[in-house]
Amino acid sequence: MKNEYKIFRHNWVLTDKLLVGEAPQKKHNINLLKKYNIKSILCLCDEKEFPLNDEILKSFKFTRIVLPDHKNNRSITFFEIKKSLITLIDFLKNGKVYIHCFAGLERSPLICMGYLMYAKNLTLIESLEYL
Repeated sequence: MKNEYKIFRHNWVLTDKLLVGEAPQKKHNINLLKKYNIKSILCLCDEKEFPLNDEILKSFKFTRIVLPDHKNNRSITFFEIKKSLITLIDFLKNGKVYIHCFAGLERSPLICMGYLMYAKNLTLIESLEYL
């Protein structure tokens, strides 16, 4: 199988509102996000993990908030979580949002859990079970 047709891991957290997944590194990933009518992308990767391309800047409102993952020697701070949540909430006012980290398994689900706790009044355990 050619790498360009690798499965693009993504899932709706809230149907037609909040989509979470891996970095959209291929043209067909970006085209799928357009098809879903995504308006904004919140990237939680650093520039080395996910270099930004012109197509994303032309097609979506984009913000990068770099959060550490398991390979870093530090934990995510409360300030970083709060900044990510504020950005996500702001983006959701303008339409569908795609939030991603590199693999869509650590940082982006964490921020989605925080959003579920805030917006849906779920407990930590309930948000984890939901996600």
